[in-house]
Amino acid sequence: MTTRQSAEPVHRGGLKRGQSRPGPKAPAATTTTTTDRIRAQLESEIGTGVWLPGQPLDEQALSERFQVSRTPVREALLQLSVLGFVAVVPRAGIFVRELQQTEAAAMFEALACLEGLCAGLAAERLSAAQRRELVRLHRRAERQAGGSGTDYEHANQEFHTLIHASAGNDYLVGQIRHIRRRTYAYRLLRFGENARARQSHAEHQAILEALINANPQAASLAAIEHIAQGRQDFSDFVNRCAEGLFASQRRAVAERKSGQPEAAVGTQAWMFPAAPRS
Repeated sequence: MTTRQSAEPVHRGGLKRGQSRPGPKAPAATTTTTTDRIRAQLESEIGTGVWLPGQPLDEQALSERFQVSRTPVREALLQLSVLGFVAVVPRAGIFVRELQQTEAAAMFEALACLEGLCAGLAAERLSAAQRRELVRLHRRAERQAGGSGTDYEHANQEFHTLIHASAGNDYLVGQIRHIRRRTYAYRLLRFGENARARQSHAEHQAILEALINANPQAASLAAIEHIAQGRQDFSDFVNRCAEGLFASQRRAVAERKSGQPEAAVGTQAWMFPAAPRS
């Protein structure tokens, strides 16, 4: 006599009793490709003034430097062009992008608003330890304000970076960091004049006092005025550059590479629209 086995019921969806539906698959781990590595390195170098606006980027030289074929270098440069760091000029080459009048005005305007929001958030969220560190950085920057533009820019960067970290909003800080990288070389030029570095340090004092007093409105306003004043001072600086921004620096780089003097070429023939003084 054959024993009849009862079939286990199958529910809607094809699952047996007690069987659970599998969850979503975990996303595949991201890996850093050669292209990503080259792009990140070049973006960092452009954002810290290693490459000057208008300076050419040679695919062959870069492929030899990174010890890769030209394909990942080309892909990295195309990614940087999408991000606005380089310009691809047909039949001419690839260059570090020079900011035009409307771009620069929009960037500094946006940066002022973003820095103001960031300072306001930091005033509400700064810890006691962060306040003490901010005071220490500000005092140290006072000595560097009378030195080279590079020295003060480093101190300036430390001061702002701590405020950014204290705001507790990574997305906001990411937008600020992108604009600061795009405008780094321009800001560094202006800090080469001691008057602007000392003025910048004085403006930091107003931001610092508002942060220590945990006053978000005052901190936000001081940060906005700080960036706006820097924009105005830079506009005045551009007016005095008859030859063009970065022209002499680029010639010096070319001469070091070739051993031959290079003819002067005027570039960056624009100026920021003058911001009205209050």
